[in-house]
Amino acid sequence: MSGVVSVVIGAVGAAVVCVEDSPGLEVGDESFHGCVLNNSGYLIERLLCVDPKIAYNDVASWRYSEIPYALGCDDWFTARVTTCSEFDEALSRAGQDGVAAYIEVVADTFAAPPMSLKLHENVKMLYTT
Repeated sequence: MSGVVSVVIGAVGAAVVCVEDSPGLEVGDESFHGCVLNNSGYLIERLLCVDPKIAYNDVASWRYSEIPYALGCDDWFTARVTTCSEFDEALSRAGQDGVAAYIEVVADTFAAPPMSLKLHENVKMLYTT
């Protein structure tokens, strides 16, 4: 996979890329492989917030895997995955057909790595008076 541009981005970043870079995405360059993590919001903000379920940490419910089609990239390989095995299968397919690939990875709203969870466990220390 020499020369492949691989991008892993969060949902909010994906929205910005769609607005700012959509003319460049229309090319459909087979060397582009993108993964967008869709966890319905701002994860680190949720974990560091006193009320992690507060609405301003949510983002709009987009179907990110359909964005390439909306931008005219009809020949791209796209997938929306919710399990590790689906993700593995989508990664295997990415690049096989000689087209760009865009994979939406749907994760639980509060799925986080251990260090982030540790910060959340101690969030009250951030807000002491």
